[in-house]
Amino acid sequence: MRRLIYVLTEMGVHVWLKAAVVGMTTLVIMSSVQFFQSYETYLEHTQALMKNFGSDASIRFVDISTESISSKDILAIIDEGKTLFGDDIYYYLQGGDFFAGAEAFVYPEAELAIENQFGQSLVQPQIMIMNQALVEKADFRLANGRQLEERDFAGSGNGILLGAHYREGYQIGDEFLLQTFVEINEAGQVITAERTYQVKGFLTEAHSLLNFWQGRTEEILLDEMIVIPLTEDLMQSDSPNLSVQIMGFFYMLSAKEEESLNYLDLAEAVKDIGTRHGYSYLSFSNDRSIFDFEINMYRSLYQNQLFLLLLLLVFATVQTGMIVHFSYQKRQTVYAAYFGIGSTKAELFAVISISYLVLFTVSWALMYMINQLFLGENWLNRQIVFGTLFYLAFYGVTVMTVLISRFFPRRKIRKKQ
Repeated sequence: MRRLIYVLTEMGVHVWLKAAVVGMTTLVIMSSVQFFQSYETYLEHTQALMKNFGSDASIRFVDISTESISSKDILAIIDEGKTLFGDDIYYYLQGGDFFAGAEAFVYPEAELAIENQFGQSLVQPQIMIMNQALVEKADFRLANGRQLEERDFAGSGNGILLGAHYREGYQIGDEFLLQTFVEINEAGQVITAERTYQVKGFLTEAHSLLNFWQGRTEEILLDEMIVIPLTEDLMQSDSPNLSVQIMGFFYMLSAKEEESLNYLDLAEAVKDIGTRHGYSYLSFSNDRSIFDFEINMYRSLYQNQLFLLLLLLVFATVQTGMIVHFSYQKRQTVYAAYFGIGSTKAELFAVISISYLVLFTVSWALMYMINQLFLGENWLNRQIVFGTLFYLAFYGVTVMTVLISRFFPRRKIRKKQ
């Protein structure tokens, strides 16, 4: 009975030790992957900010009212803003009142329960309407076709870019019909005005872009997006979809120009501009402070993740080394039996090393399952690879160092008297 208890105790101890190695290794691999993810996110946002703004300021008009301003008033507001902030101006509209015919839109699940005056079913696609300067600054990546050119922004240009998912139903040169909301008549019908565009290019698959033009630095996915040039004809129209509250436009100023601004006087000047054009709550903000705050947030996130990783790394290295050493000491009699049947130290060293590599593999699989089932974090393959290899290096050095010191200890050379 005592022997049975001893055997069960020994088995339990070794199982617990291996479970401790697996558990800690899982935590460290996960922390390592999360560190590389947070660091890469920080770099992406920082590089995008430097690419699009550098040390420049981004002055944006903002308003908290719900008043609708016509596109002609927008042009007047922008022109008056140029006298305050210069000609380096970028426009963006979301196109909230643009519709596509159901046959033109490739996502039937987005269909709306409305029809226009011709009985056509309508859907509301994702649309970005940009002026030429903003398109050039966004620097879209194309899978095929060509970028929007100057002629696409002049007069009544009709070129558009489509997200990657539209490649299923369209080709370069195809016509793409969009309709703009005009009004709802007395019969309750939606009256739309048709406009035909021509497909000039397709964005690359999984193309994401930092949304700097709306004062934010989070990514938006463009696979389902339609990019429309903000033409002179479109800006001169009376369409309600060009109302200023869904429009973003900002002025770029150098750091030196920003230093010379008198913010109190500018606040009054901008308020006067808004009052003259029925925009009663018009004011301005410098998005640079928002961008800097977000960059600092991402920096703090990866630094905190690095601190956690280092703590886990130290603890895991000590724990793994002690467990490998303790397991070797407890299994001396087993190793002696192996040596008795002809096994060599090199063979036993290789087998035990492989067993710890198997434990690492089990830990990696457990980490992956935990993320898939519970965390749901979106890790890129390179982040998983870098995070795994980073800790594998420490784990491997720790295990190999302890095993080598046990199996192949250095012989002490006795000094002759």
